[in-house]
Amino acid sequence: MFLISINIISDVLEMLIVGFFDSLSIKVSPSKSYISFVFGDSLVDSGNNDYLFTISKANIPPYGIDFLPSGGKPTGRFTNGRTISDIIGQTLGQKAFPPPYLAPDSSRSMMQSGINFASGSSGILDDTGSIYIGRLPLRRQIDYFQETRNAMASQTGENATSELLKKAIFFIVAGSNDILNYLQPSIPFFQGEKVVPSVLKESMLSNLTSHLKRLHELGARKFVVVDVGPLGCIPYVRALQIIPDGKCSSAANKLIRAYNEKLRQRIYQLNQEMGPASAFVYANSFDIVMQFYTCLHRSNLVIKRVTSGATRKMSRGQSSRTCVGKYELGRTLGEGTFAKVKFARNTQNGETVAIKIIDRDKVLRHKMADQIKTEIKSMKLIKHPNVVQLHEVLASRTKIYMVIDFVDGGELFDKIVKQRHLTEDEARKYFQQLIDAIDYCHSRGVYHRDLKPENLLLDSHGVLKVSDFGLSALAYVREDGLLRTACGTPNYVAPEVLSDKGYDGRASDIWSCGVILFVLLAGYLPFEAAYLPDLYKKIHGAKFKSPHWFSSDVKMLIHQILDPNPKTRINIEQIKDDKWFRKNYQPPNFGKDKDVNLDDIDAIFENLEENLVTERRGRPEPMNAFSLISRSEGLNLDNLFEKQMQGLIKRETRFTSKCPPDEIMTKIEEAAAPLGFNAQKRNYKMKLKGDKSGRKGHLSVATELFEVAPSVHIVELRKTSGDTLEFHTFYNSFKEGLKDVVWKAEAITEEKDEAQASTPITEKKDRHQTSH
Repeated sequence: MFLISINIISDVLEMLIVGFFDSLSIKVSPSKSYISFVFGDSLVDSGNNDYLFTISKANIPPYGIDFLPSGGKPTGRFTNGRTISDIIGQTLGQKAFPPPYLAPDSSRSMMQSGINFASGSSGILDDTGSIYIGRLPLRRQIDYFQETRNAMASQTGENATSELLKKAIFFIVAGSNDILNYLQPSIPFFQGEKVVPSVLKESMLSNLTSHLKRLHELGARKFVVVDVGPLGCIPYVRALQIIPDGKCSSAANKLIRAYNEKLRQRIYQLNQEMGPASAFVYANSFDIVMQFYTCLHRSNLVIKRVTSGATRKMSRGQSSRTCVGKYELGRTLGEGTFAKVKFARNTQNGETVAIKIIDRDKVLRHKMADQIKTEIKSMKLIKHPNVVQLHEVLASRTKIYMVIDFVDGGELFDKIVKQRHLTEDEARKYFQQLIDAIDYCHSRGVYHRDLKPENLLLDSHGVLKVSDFGLSALAYVREDGLLRTACGTPNYVAPEVLSDKGYDGRASDIWSCGVILFVLLAGYLPFEAAYLPDLYKKIHGAKFKSPHWFSSDVKMLIHQILDPNPKTRINIEQIKDDKWFRKNYQPPNFGKDKDVNLDDIDAIFENLEENLVTERRGRPEPMNAFSLISRSEGLNLDNLFEKQMQGLIKRETRFTSKCPPDEIMTKIEEAAAPLGFNAQKRNYKMKLKGDKSGRKGHLSVATELFEVAPSVHIVELRKTSGDTLEFHTFYNSFKEGLKDVVWKAEAITEEKDEAQASTPITEKKDRHQTSH
């Protein structure tokens, strides 16, 4: 059966890729999850054929056994694990995998996860796969979608249904079976008449275009259309055409390339024709799979990862992953003196999270246990859509693990830098969300004390998330209600905090919100000076000047917030009643507060066996060809999320090289030294740390070298700490010193001017960014 042949190439590609990349982290865990609707063939079928009378079933091993929710049992998936629609949907924030349409009660999942209509053996053309008896052709899949859509509209209303579908992603993965049926002489096709390739291609394209337009008429707006992979390289086609091992059918791949090129052009035409409210993404699977298939045979079905002193072979099952409890740890997102933050995935439900890993010994040695406990208490008390959520806290003998939301939309500060300053409507939206979050924190007795744009994150929907409660304070720990520890970044700190005479946490947080509002609108700080005494004098006197583009209403509000007298300073209730603030204001909608148990926090620092978890290493979830496609340049999802992702800045990049590994590592070290970076080398990993403190402390860059084939290496670079724009500046200079070893480099910015753009706030180095 050709379905098995397709799965074999996915398995082989998994051998090539396994161990190379950490868990996927394409985009965000948003407050409102994406849902998806999936159409196509066996490459994305999640079990519909299990409910059909057909000989094309995947209900026996090894189908789907590596799909984590399956528990090692067949799932009706023709691939060994997740499909491309699973991976992209999940990493965009989808909380659950869309169930197969024919499964009982699947319609109940439409609002939460979407539905999978795909069917193994089916194709774009109605006749495709008829030899397998039961299957759902693409036309029939869309019929079922229309029935589901109409049923939902009758229950929730046409407007609600339309809004849901506008935000959903529609995956179409079809065409492989049409071409495979055409290539196999024993399968009836086109009513028994053999046709020339050009007729096949035009028939597939015209039918697919009609299907896409029909989905558009039904409300779909965001499409990911995956092309046909190199079927000329799978064992089934090579056997048909008597192609020797290690070779591909050039005739089959030539036909597929011609079809894919026409498909690419058709997707471009649809984007033009359907207008800016719609987005069609062409996913280039052919080139990605072909590239790695070639590498596979060059390296004799074995992948080698460079390690110290020798080359260690990594074949299937030899790679390891690190798990803490139910979480599989991935790449490092950032790190500091006492902690690092890693991307992670819940192996039970597939949800992506971030885990803050704190070194217990360092915390105890520096007497910071109380501060960590306060941070945990603060986050446990706060359950608000505009605050990064703490899901749970785990502890081992050496580490504390804080499981929090994974918010990959960047810092609000990055958006300010990119746009120089925000419009009043944009700034008002973020300011409203900030005030709502701080109001809730205060109602729970928590004061942040270090509010600044760098601690305000955005998800892919542009929803603001307040983070970093490391300096927060709890009201009930002070008898007189006043706080006395001066914390935060001086430019954002209220004058009464600097006076060290005790202060009201509510009023001081409001002052910081006022500074943030000014920065959002102006693009620079209201209070700035070369020396701390001069800065403090300006803050105490509230000496600042608003730029001419501020409206009179916002000027008045900012002056009321930046009142140096905390007793006469405007409070949150008055801010919410302000004319400028109230425009387009929508209060957050979230559930009622639940009782929170704080008694278990002390146990984190106790070595009681029943409270401890252990880090363990095991076999990773297989990364098949679809995983690779989903993170490659061949699949660019940017235009699906242009509005939500506007202004975000890249924090990692990679390049390839044909030089020997030792030469690459030496060149990296040599290129970094003139830029003021010290190298810490461990095997074929290197950490580069800047010797100068930038706007957000020292810039650190992690590099890691991989061998993908003999004489072909990938070097990944990612910022682990420091400022993102400083990382861009570093990389642009750094790669100039690597000209001799770089074969192909990934672009880190769209335009050179964007990476080098600066506003007054970025030009001012954070000379005062310390805690007092």
